[in-house]
Amino acid sequence: MELKIVKVGISDANRWGYSYVYDLFVRRFPLVPEAARQIDKVEAMATLVTRYLHNVIVQPERLVQRIFRWGDWEWGRLLMELADRGMIRQGVLVEGLPEPCLAEAGG
Repeated sequence: MELKIVKVGISDANRWGYSYVYDLFVRRFPLVPEAARQIDKVEAMATLVTRYLHNVIVQPERLVQRIFRWGDWEWGRLLMELADRGMIRQGVLVEGLPEPCLAEAGG
C-alpha cells in the first residue's frame, strides 16, 4: 500500500493564523481501501475518464491519456470499451484545437 496524504482541514494554530492540516488517507478514510478492492480495474478506469470528460466536456485524447498515465495497450482497450458502451465520443473536431478530441457522449 502506498502512503497517500490528503488535506483534512485548516488550522489557525500558527504564526500566520492559517495553514492546511494533512493526514494519511487510510487513517482519515479507513473504509475506502476495502471498498475499492471490490471495484473492477476497467470499471474504475472508465469511471475516472467519464467523470473527467463530464467536467471538461472535450479534451484532446493525448492530453487525457497523459493525465492518467496509462499505457497505450490499456488506453486503447479502455477507449474501445467506452465507445462501444456509448459513454464517450472519439475523434471530435473542435475549432482551435489542432487534434481530434474525446468528448462525453452526452455533450
